Amino acid sequence: MPKIDAPEKIFFSLLGKEMSDEELVDIFPVAKAELDGHDTKDHVIKIELNDTNRPDLWSAAGVARALKTYESGEVRKYDFFSTKENSLPSDGRAVIDDESAIGIRDYSIGFAARGKVVDNDLLINLIQSQEKLCTNFGRKRKTIALGIYRSDLIKYPVHYAAVDPDKTAFVPLGMEEKLTLREICEKHPKGKEYGYIVSDKPRFPYLYDDNNDTLSFPPVINSARIGAVEVGDSDLFVELSGPILEDLLLTASILSCDMADMGFEILPVKVELAKETKYGKEITVPFYFQDTQKCSVKAVEKKLGLKLSGDDCVKALKRMGVEATCSGDEITVFCPPYRNDFLHEVDVIEDIMIGHGLENFSPLMPHDFTVGRLSPAEEFARKVKEIMVGLGFQEMMYNYLGSKKEYIERMHTDGKDAVFILNPMSENYEVVRPSVIPSLLESESVSGHAVYPHNIFEVGKICIKDKHDNSGTVTKNSLGFLVSDNQVGYNEASSLIYTLMYFLNKEYILTPVENDPRFIPGRAANIIYNSRKVGLFGEIHPQVLESWGSDMPTIAAEIDLDALLEEKKPEVKKEKKTEPQEEESITEQFKKKVILKVSRIVDVQRHPGGDKLYILKLDTGEGERRQIVSSIVPYYKEEELMGRNIILVSNLKPANFRGVKSNGMLLAASEKDDTEHRTCELIFADDLPVGAVIEFDNQEPVEKIKTYLKPEHFFALPMRVVDGTVCVEGNPLGYGGKHLKVYKYIDGNVG
Repeated sequence: MPKIDAPEKIFFSLLGKEMSDEELVDIFPVAKAELDGHDTKDHVIKIELNDTNRPDLWSAAGVARALKTYESGEVRKYDFFSTKENSLPSDGRAVIDDESAIGIRDYSIGFAARGKVVDNDLLINLIQSQEKLCTNFGRKRKTIALGIYRSDLIKYPVHYAAVDPDKTAFVPLGMEEKLTLREICEKHPKGKEYGYIVSDKPRFPYLYDDNNDTLSFPPVINSARIGAVEVGDSDLFVELSGPILEDLLLTASILSCDMADMGFEILPVKVELAKETKYGKEITVPFYFQDTQKCSVKAVEKKLGLKLSGDDCVKALKRMGVEATCSGDEITVFCPPYRNDFLHEVDVIEDIMIGHGLENFSPLMPHDFTVGRLSPAEEFARKVKEIMVGLGFQEMMYNYLGSKKEYIERMHTDGKDAVFILNPMSENYEVVRPSVIPSLLESESVSGHAVYPHNIFEVGKICIKDKHDNSGTVTKNSLGFLVSDNQVGYNEASSLIYTLMYFLNKEYILTPVENDPRFIPGRAANIIYNSRKVGLFGEIHPQVLESWGSDMPTIAAEIDLDALLEEKKPEVKKEKKTEPQEEESITEQFKKKVILKVSRIVDVQRHPGGDKLYILKLDTGEGERRQIVSSIVPYYKEEELMGRNIILVSNLKPANFRGVKSNGMLLAASEKDDTEHRTCELIFADDLPVGAVIEFDNQEPVEKIKTYLKPEHFFALPMRVVDGTVCVEGNPLGYGGKHLKVYKYIDGNVG
């Protein structure tokens, strides 16, 4: 839980009076906090917060506001908020977001403050609030980065854009030499800590004023001039950047209210957004965006077991800083500008309970008594953990809520079994975890600096849809493990599964995994126990690794421990006999699905974001140039590629490789037993005309599919080199009687 250090002088000044430690202990639960300590030597009150849904309480000003409002029953009004219908004058202060930042770090917003001279305690308090909001609420600056600047040095408007990281340079805070944005990521301590957030992007976020003076490189570091707030400053500009507008607006509201409570005059800033939002393309910050929430008086009585009138509920909410009205049985709540946690009527009832006073609830002795013990599932989970630790794995612990991007999009799955939260506080917590593997991959994505191999696991819960359950969902205990190293592959994953099942005394069989985009086709297997699928394992697909920003070969597995714990075999139902259907051959599927074209390389460029990647421009004979991305830098020099004819899989589904779109894939051969992708020989076709379609000898005309071919479907139709000729099931491929030839790996694989 978040902890804050509140200087006595500031805290008691905001509270309006001094309080003893005993008094603080009694009243802190009102702010969902507790006294963690009191350093009387340095005059610092240490506070631990017990609610991660209330970032407005993660500061001395926030806690003091909650306590003061509770005691007085008066709600503080803030007159500097604009709405969609009414924008306050900004007097020339503006932030202009450029379209170049879309998809990199979409939004930058801000507000200004003046009229309060910054002293040492106030500066420390501002920095602490900044770090708490960015680290806890902003997920270590991934979704929220916040900078405070010297407003008197800024010429408005402030500009926010994505720029060339190798051409844009400034002197960062804490250093004296000018560095490019990429050099900051490599040399500056904050760059090493936070640079990974944007380092895989083709362009980096950059904030500067109308004089072209640098404010910062969000989300990494401020400039040494405008971004160096010092004791004695009184005119400040606060800027926030991130991918989720609502999170930025809420953070700006929290900080502006805190600063207003500390004596600052808050000045609105007009923000011109780069894309249309539900609030428009132009908003004035601080901006009130929250929706009202409703609750019935009957629901309050039912949940609390205490009969309260509508007026009692409104009064209790007011003590919590919440304005509300009651008409009949319906309570309407108007969320304070610094909060956005009223997602359900239960949240309203919780505030009514605290506002009414916990001391007003009579304690009741429980009527039922039980004896505690470990459940069989917990005992089994502990045994699994012991085995995994014995195999050299490190145990991890993760959140059970996450974003659609993490659990679905980056895994390249359809998410049809995922359980979504109806009214999430943030997009970061909108999905209940459907698998442990994304959590493990997130850890791997930020562990590239650690010594390999990486062996991590978690025994935790997952939740998926289940139409047979009354709730429509089912929660399972699941084991997930991951190994990342340059030598790992299917065989090692299979060996680990064998060892685990041996020590658990579980007999199992393996079956092939079909159509799972998380794994490389043909390099994954289902685990069958008691005639039931209980898990799977395999080599993670390169496209999934690319989505997570990882390029190290990785294997992963996931096992349903609840199913593995069951000893009774499920009843086998007799199935009706059906006439066997003749399965279409790979060759026939290849004819219908795959389009191979002779194409000439007309331009070769190194990928700015990938050491092993070329960006190739191709003449396919179709009139327009085709662009593809290929990881062949270790095997071919640029001059060896220019002007050569290659074979293009022209109907492959487009994909993004580190920000660059690839429209197809070239064919290459490799050694027969090369599972680590260490060998490569391009299949050149300089003797064939550009635009020629590669087919089988004497192939009859066939109707091709009209949609893009997914990579997993392409790799499910394997090509081989037979005595130096490219074949499918022994049938040669070519054009006009000339076959595609390979000269080095004459009995290898093609992909």
